[in-house]
Amino acid sequence: MTENEMRKDFREQEAHTNRFNLQCLIVTMCFPVITWLLNIVGIFIVDQRLMNISMFSATGITAVVCLACHLIGLDKPWIKYLVIGSIVLTTTIIGITLTYHALLLSMLPMFYACQYSQKKVVVFTYITTVISMFAVVMIGYYVGVCDANMALLTVKPLAEYVDADGIFRAQQVNPNPWVTLPLFYVLPRSLLFLATVPILTHISEEIAQRAIKEIRWRRRSETDDMTQLYNKNKYIQMTKEYFPKVTDIGVIFVDVNNLKSVNDCFGHEMGDELIYGVASAIRDAIHTEDKEYVFRIGGDEFVIVVEGKSEKRLQEIIDKCRENLRVTNQTARINMSAALGYEMGKGEELEEVVKRADQKMYQEKQKSKLL
Repeated sequence: MTENEMRKDFREQEAHTNRFNLQCLIVTMCFPVITWLLNIVGIFIVDQRLMNISMFSATGITAVVCLACHLIGLDKPWIKYLVIGSIVLTTTIIGITLTYHALLLSMLPMFYACQYSQKKVVVFTYITTVISMFAVVMIGYYVGVCDANMALLTVKPLAEYVDADGIFRAQQVNPNPWVTLPLFYVLPRSLLFLATVPILTHISEEIAQRAIKEIRWRRRSETDDMTQLYNKNKYIQMTKEYFPKVTDIGVIFVDVNNLKSVNDCFGHEMGDELIYGVASAIRDAIHTEDKEYVFRIGGDEFVIVVEGKSEKRLQEIIDKCRENLRVTNQTARINMSAALGYEMGKGEELEEVVKRADQKMYQEKQKSKLL
C-alpha cells in the first residue's frame, strides 16, 4: 500500500467517524427536546426558562455545526476538533442550565473522542471538558437550577441536617464559592475523570490498530502481489458495484508481448520481470487522483479504466506507456513490449467495452507480427 493510499484511507476513516459522531450528537439532542416537552406538560418541574435556554441553545449549536460540516466536508483534518468542540459546548450549556440533572453528560465528549486514532484528540477533549466542568459548576451555581448542596456545602448524611419533625436545618450559604466550588467540585471531578483517560486512550489506539489491519487485509485481498495493481477480484467488484454508476468511461486493454516465449527460454523469473516492467510502465502513465484505475485480470493482461475522459486522454496514456517501455528497455535484460487497444462507452456496459478494446488490442498485436 502506497503512502498516498494510506493517507486516503485514513481521511476516509476519519470522515466516517466524524459523520457517525454527528449522527450520535443529533440523536443525543433528541433527549433535551423530549425533556423540554415533558416539562411543558408538567411531568418535569424544572424552571421553564432554563429548559428553553438549554434546549434551544444546544439544538441550535448542533444544527449550525451539522450545516457547517455539510458545506465544508467531513474529510478536513481539523473538522474533528469542530465536532468534538461542539459536543463539549452543547454539554456545557445543558450542564450550566440544568446543573445536577446533567452531571453524567460531562463524560459524553470523551466517548466520542476515543473513536479517533490520535492521542492529541483525547487530550484536547479532556482539557476542554475540564474547562467545561469549571464553567458548569461556577456559572451553573449562579444561573442554573439551584443546587442546594453547592449553596450549603453539605458534607454529612441527611440526618445531620434534619430535625426530628422533618424540618431541614438551614445554615450559612456558601460564603466563598469561587474557592470552595473549584476545590470541592471541579478538582475531584477532574481527577476522577482523569482516571478514565488511560483506558479511553487505549481503546482509541486499539480501534486505530484494528482499522489499519482491516485496511491492510482489504488491500491484500484486492491487490496483485507482484505488480501492486488492483487484481481481478477488485475488477469484478467494481464492475458490479461501482462502474455501472459511472456515465462515461474509457478502457485500454493491455497484453504483454512474448510472455510465453520468455518463460520457456529464460525461465519464469525473467517472465515475472517482464510482467513487472510492463505493469510499472502502465502505473507511471496514469493519474490515480483523476479516477484512472489499473487491474491485472490475467497472467499477461491488464485493463485500464478511465472515468469520463476523451479519446485524447486514452491516447496519451498509451503513448506514455510505450515511452516508458522504451526507456526501460535501455537498461532491461530483456525486451519489454505490450499491445494496447482502447474503446469508449458507458459504465453500465463495461464488459462489452472491454471486449471491444480487447479486439482492437488483438488487431494491433497481429499488425505488429506482420512487420
